[in-house]
Amino acid sequence: MSDRKRAGVELLQQIAKLDVQILAALDHRARLSRKLREIRADEVPQLRSERESLQELVAHGHGDMPAESVEAIFREIFSACLALELPVKVVYAGPESSPAHGAARARFGKTADLVAVEGTAAALDEVTRRRAEFAVVPMETKLEGVVQATVLALLATDLKIVSAVESPKDETSERVRYAVVGRRPSSRTGEDVTALVFNVSDTPGALLEVLRQFAERGVNLLRIQSQPAPGYRSSTSTVGAPPATAGAAGSQGGSGWDYLFFVEVAGHTTDRPLVTAFEEARRLTKFFKVLGSYSV
Repeated sequence: MSDRKRAGVELLQQIAKLDVQILAALDHRARLSRKLREIRADEVPQLRSERESLQELVAHGHGDMPAESVEAIFREIFSACLALELPVKVVYAGPESSPAHGAARARFGKTADLVAVEGTAAALDEVTRRRAEFAVVPMETKLEGVVQATVLALLATDLKIVSAVESPKDETSERVRYAVVGRRPSSRTGEDVTALVFNVSDTPGALLEVLRQFAERGVNLLRIQSQPAPGYRSSTSTVGAPPATAGAAGSQGGSGWDYLFFVEVAGHTTDRPLVTAFEEARRLTKFFKVLGSYSV
């Protein structure tokens, strides 16, 4: 055997030993996840952000393994262990093997209890009735922007967006961002986005005055999108009360459509600048609701 072939055999042997060590570490990781499950058995399920952990792992690497590969590998590890640590039922809006199913599997792992339901409203209802812990629903598409049906369905509940995930896609499928919705708000990660919806009076400068509350406190406005709310009655709306949807309100009673503004701002809902901005915004709006905070 030539020296070159001998060196190749030795390298393959070292790789095989490392593979065994990696498997042992994964088994240890799984055991710890199960222990964490036992300790937190009586707690309300809460998702943790993956982004901060992934960034720390990439930073600890020496660069031999590409950062993209490190993130992809550890996303799979996190998802697999999450199913052991947080054995919850997750519903998703769409048929099995749909992009929504892929998004749910990417966030909760292939072994999680994933159940398909027909439509966003049905998915949220499962969580509201405590028949599931989380729902995965479409939040944004490349063509439509923020999905109006999802926003209106969320306004009719007390649920919160706790995470966001982009579904795996091929060249023929549309790019979709999905929201993970639960009963308990997410914890602060330091790299969060907060979504909110509000409605303003039909007077000059009303929208500008609301947005000024964020600008004066140094809060970065990431997105604003207006959308019609069929059946919304301006004369009867109150802060904190959700607008009626077309199905619930029936006719518009001659008042016409009103518009809701969907906004995403940088920061967590518990951050002091957002707390004070929300206080003022509620005073200036006819309707105001925070949909949740989630890591980006």
